[in-house]
Amino acid sequence: MKKAVITILAFAVFAIANAQNSVQYDKEAGIEQIEQQHQTAWKSLDKIEGFRIQIAAASGANSKNTVQRAYDEFRSRFPSIPAYVTYAEPYFRLRVGNFRTRLEATATLEQIKASYPGAYIIKDEIKFK
Repeated sequence: MKKAVITILAFAVFAIANAQNSVQYDKEAGIEQIEQQHQTAWKSLDKIEGFRIQIAAASGANSKNTVQRAYDEFRSRFPSIPAYVTYAEPYFRLRVGNFRTRLEATATLEQIKASYPGAYIIKDEIKFK
């Protein structure tokens, strides 16, 4: 009797486990259109909030040339890391990298810290693609 009950239970569990091999979705009308719009919006997005490392900032006379020299020096030392010179009154800034997380930025900061001891991580809009 015990063997029969165990056999029936094992068969029932096996049947239930195998019955859930496929899933079907009943989508409402218009869902596929919304999914397509969502994908199109993400493809057109070129900047997101992320992190960069600020190497230099200068204001006043000759500040643009000072930051440009720092840019040239950085690019010669670290050609694989993208660098950007930006201006937000009254500062010219040299910021490097396109990091999605602070952890990614920290790893790069450790690489360049010997050459640029004053460098630090900041939040910035980064290139997404």
